Amino acid sequence: MGIFIRLSISKSVTKEEWKKVYEETLQLIKNFPFAERRKIKIHDIDTICLIRTEEQEDRDEWNPNKTKIGWNTIGDYDNMHVAENYYLPRDIVEDNKVEPDAGDAMLQAISVYINFDLEDERFHHTYNIWGNKTQGEPYHIYLLAVAALIEARLGTKAFTYGDITRGQFKKAVEIANKYLNEPIDIPDRCDMERLLIRIKKLPLSPVDQLTVFETFFLGTQDVGVGAYVRQMFDDDVIDEYWKHKFKNQRIGTLGFNDTIHNYLLCGFDLGKLCGYINYEDENGNLQYEKFVIRIMDAKLHIKDKNCDDPLKIDQEDEHTYGVSTFLAQFVYAGANNKKVDRYIPIEDIKAALINALGGKCNVEYIIDNYIEE
Repeated sequence: MGIFIRLSISKSVTKEEWKKVYEETLQLIKNFPFAERRKIKIHDIDTICLIRTEEQEDRDEWNPNKTKIGWNTIGDYDNMHVAENYYLPRDIVEDNKVEPDAGDAMLQAISVYINFDLEDERFHHTYNIWGNKTQGEPYHIYLLAVAALIEARLGTKAFTYGDITRGQFKKAVEIANKYLNEPIDIPDRCDMERLLIRIKKLPLSPVDQLTVFETFFLGTQDVGVGAYVRQMFDDDVIDEYWKHKFKNQRIGTLGFNDTIHNYLLCGFDLGKLCGYINYEDENGNLQYEKFVIRIMDAKLHIKDKNCDDPLKIDQEDEHTYGVSTFLAQFVYAGANNKKVDRYIPIEDIKAALINALGGKCNVEYIIDNYIEE
């Protein structure tokens, strides 16, 4: 378990493109409090020290007869907080090794997060530059600043993913722009229109494209996001996406609660929802009543309600989070706030559920009894 930042670079990148952006990262490391671990002689004794990060030439651990040039960071020098090592090489492109048709660097990330065949050739044309753990230590934001610079300069040839929020990226870009001659913008993942334009060019089916969008968009799920999805994707694509999403989720489980929360929050149709649900529990029993109660737990019929959930990661928060956040989410999972920041009149809720489930259970009785209690 850990807090990761991962960076993939498409093998379509050229030597010149990489060299140019790498040189810009040197401008950042001169101004960032990155620290690296080095062996230094102190009073003729080899001593492991934490020093300010600089570009270094080192022996290549994979080929002792060669050297490599790049920079390392294992933490920040100001606070002396460290985690795992991140290395950025000066050279990643070998002579005559450019693959013009390698495709978007996002493809590698897709194979990690979404259930595709790992042997699929589409997902094997990237350099996986970073993939270690920052554990949310202060250098996390500075690493994101470097990653944001690389994405801004290389476009679809670079992609950053991991345990990141939109707020963190915004803060990282703000810091980077203090030292760059040419300012950068937040990455595509932080802008749903730019992200979807990029995704629409991927060699994927429309349903898979929607899955990728929902997986990688960094932002608060709300009615605006839902409206944009409904505008940009056909109804049959959206239907297939949600059917697949709910297919293996049992009513009341953590995954189910997260999925139904986002569905309702984004303004999708309550009546259609009933057609996506897998009502069977692990013993094959049908859980229609349990589903109706779960809908009522969302308190959609109440206009003013407290929907805050301290266990959820706020996408607009610029502060880093650590492993303790994941542990709290696991330990206190049952305490998640099930209320959804959306209003549907109670009569409309009844009508939608009766229309879909009226022949399966006594919807009106269940709802009336719930409200009385």
